[in-house]
Amino acid sequence: MFCMNCGFKNQPGDQFCAKCGAPLIAAVPQTWQCANCGQVNPIDANFCGNCGAPQPAPAAAQPGATAQPAGPKQNLFKAATHKLASYAGEDVDLDINLRNLFSQVNKKHTTAEAEQIFIAGTPETTPTIGELSADWGRPWLFSRIFAAFAIVFALLYIILAQLGNPNAVGGIIMVGAFAVPFSGLVLFFELNAYHNISIYSVMKIFFVGGAISLLVTLILYLVVPGASLTSYSLANALGIGFTEEVGKALILAYFVRQLNAKTILNGVLIGAAVGAGFAVFETMGYDYRFSGSVPSLLSVVFTRAWSAPGGHLVWAAIEGGGLLAAKRAKPFAWSQLMSGKFLPFFVISWALHAMWDWRETFGLGDTIKYIVLIVIAWIVVFTLIAAGLKELRRLQTEAQQPA
Repeated sequence: MFCMNCGFKNQPGDQFCAKCGAPLIAAVPQTWQCANCGQVNPIDANFCGNCGAPQPAPAAAQPGATAQPAGPKQNLFKAATHKLASYAGEDVDLDINLRNLFSQVNKKHTTAEAEQIFIAGTPETTPTIGELSADWGRPWLFSRIFAAFAIVFALLYIILAQLGNPNAVGGIIMVGAFAVPFSGLVLFFELNAYHNISIYSVMKIFFVGGAISLLVTLILYLVVPGASLTSYSLANALGIGFTEEVGKALILAYFVRQLNAKTILNGVLIGAAVGAGFAVFETMGYDYRFSGSVPSLLSVVFTRAWSAPGGHLVWAAIEGGGLLAAKRAKPFAWSQLMSGKFLPFFVISWALHAMWDWRETFGLGDTIKYIVLIVIAWIVVFTLIAAGLKELRRLQTEAQQPA
């Protein structure tokens, strides 16, 4: 079992990590044993396959247990995310505790722990399906990556703004563009519960995929009607969103095929890598265009940075999860881009992108509008991750079944 705190591979049956001492989180039980006949059934089976006896109710549902009824807003949220997960082919609700998810961010971690995370995905370090935990991970390394970028940016800012040395402009542009998308990509790398895609593969998709998707998008601008960067009316915003999301989707589909990815979480990571690369190269271009004056440059850098969590990084991650929901373990086919499982997620990304570019703020102002769109995008992302974890539990159950 792999430690969710430091990533160390422990021996089966260990209760605490042999490296950092953290309690080991056991995988969710994947089977239940019938009390009537002893038959072992998959956890998703409501009745025994041998004698028809019902699955025992969980402890929280036993007589005498009480639960607070969900309010209308909770019911609406639950219904919406449940429906969203159903498009990915999984019957699951979004039940996430953000404080618990990011509980390791403020903890002290060593360089060795960081290196343990980054060695994942090689033939020697990829765990078997039975060794995986289908619980939400506890990512933390992304925060250290972001902190490192922030420190470097602060030093370059002093050189440029306080000491007046223009040689720092290039560094400001590069670090400002990389900081949020790259840190976000590391977050997705940590949340890939399969630990089966190496950091080398992720970096290749990030750089090569990001650049090629930008090139493909610019070519599409020449042929897609209504896609114009000269104005940001609703029609143009829809054209821009469609063109750029198609460009990224085509490239992430290529890498899905190359890696023979088979699971939703893998698709989310591959999509995030393409989207992060696209975001970095696009932002560097915008920063360069406004680099004539320090105030203009810094304004663009900070605006692009704080809004990056709701941009290309997550839009492409959503598309990647949707594509793998359509593909699963089947051989890749381009027709999967027209699947009823992929298209809803593509439309969501397209709509989020178009709303982002549309100048209409509905009286909220740009900042509030962008925050709302960021929250919506991450709800979709977390729903896909929840569906991916449910998929993992199902695969573990299938792996335990006799051949």
